[in-house]
Amino acid sequence: MSKALARRHDLTDKEANFVRHISEGIAPPDAARLAGFAEASRNGAVFSLLRAPRMLAAIHSEVRRKLVAVAPIALAVIERLVKDDTT
Repeated sequence: MSKALARRHDLTDKEANFVRHISEGIAPPDAARLAGFAEASRNGAVFSLLRAPRMLAAIHSEVRRKLVAVAPIALAVIERLVKDDTT
């Protein structure tokens, strides 16, 4: 998936992995570490990555894609909970 994400948004592999981790709810410093950014430059990388328009667009796109995928399931669960007299 990261390769496709990288191609769609013209990202490096590290940047695409960072976007994937961020979209999974991982904190930015941890996402940078997991994506392979060097410890010495990690804080600066996070600062720059979260301000780059193409990165923000990629994060937005990936989060939206995930929300669209899980929304029907979440709605069905909520509807069942609302209708269930035991909850």
